[in-house]
Amino acid sequence: MDDDLIEALRDVYDDTRCGLILLGNMEILHRYTDRSNRKRFAHFALFRGRVAMERKILAPSEGDVAALCASLSVNDPVARKFVQKAADQPGGLQKVRNLLDVAFKFGDGVLSRETIEKAAAVAGFSIK
Repeated sequence: MDDDLIEALRDVYDDTRCGLILLGNMEILHRYTDRSNRKRFAHFALFRGRVAMERKILAPSEGDVAALCASLSVNDPVARKFVQKAADQPGGLQKVRNLLDVAFKFGDGVLSRETIEKAAAVAGFSIK
């Protein structure tokens, strides 16, 4: 996301008063809130002045993981623990995606406790 995009989003908000939702990671937020880059910080401050609510979600919640598992018919409690363990790592959603991608490949498109355990072993997750 560059400064021109931030400016365009600010214009959209100013012209329409339409609420905007921005999603990103902490690296992107840091890029715009780092005071060592005064120009970018000042530019982003004009945008942040229009922010009504800010919410930082650092990891998926247990409910998020449970909903994801339910949507994929991962009902085994041990398999869900492996998925939760992946979610608790830095970059949790990416780790979950990688874990489940590998498990799908091991199971030829089917997720099971066994395929998730194998994928977890490959990814280095244990539930000890």
